[in-house]
Amino acid sequence: MELQLTDRVPVDTSAPPLPHPPRLSLNGGFLMTGGYAKPSEREQAYAVTRGSQDWLWTGDDEIRFQHPSGDLHSLFLHVPPLTDTAAGVCASWPETRIITGGLRLSPARNFELPATQGCWSSPDGGALAAHYGSGGPARGERVRLRIAPCLDLVFVGGLLSGWLLERPERFLVTDWEPHDESPPDPVLAGLLRAFLPYLAEPLIDRITDDADPGLLAELRALETRTQALGSSAGRAPVLAAAIRKLIEDWY
Repeated sequence: MELQLTDRVPVDTSAPPLPHPPRLSLNGGFLMTGGYAKPSEREQAYAVTRGSQDWLWTGDDEIRFQHPSGDLHSLFLHVPPLTDTAAGVCASWPETRIITGGLRLSPARNFELPATQGCWSSPDGGALAAHYGSGGPARGERVRLRIAPCLDLVFVGGLLSGWLLERPERFLVTDWEPHDESPPDPVLAGLLRAFLPYLAEPLIDRITDDADPGLLAELRALETRTQALGSSAGRAPVLAAAIRKLIEDWY
């Protein structure tokens, strides 16, 4: 199948999907999949890969391809704030048919890919998606390309429109630590969904303007509910630590 990452970057789906589980970092605000386990390894991979890159803090999303084969190597995607626009764009994506495969860019080369513009979480927290808002086709065949476990790139009319992560609570990490397999947890998924709005910039206004004195109580209540799941409840300790860090950073 022939697709486009941008209107100038055609790819095909002849490469194998990535074997690496995604990692969703609340502290770093990124979603990644690839063989690297720390920032230095990601930087070293630039020498042997091509693709988009967050160069000099441009904030671009990274989709990297092996050189010279052009097979998909890794992804490093920014997680934007939840927005009403994203809800309108992404809410129907979970119903889209899934095709499993990787991407191949031939010849492997560099290009620009601005980060996604808004994020959406399904009502039960079972899916997290983000859209590029690039002015691409609003209509056309919609495809979810499963390029890694539970992680899809979404194409509309053949053009990359965003990404979707199923069961995001399974893939929570603090920073770059290796991921261990965790089963789906609907309760943790709901708590993660409740926490995501606190990561948006309006939270800063609520704190600095002292416009919402009940905010700290909200965060502490959410932390208590997460801690109540116990240290053995999959990735719950990661979410509890992220809530605690937010409290400590601002209070």
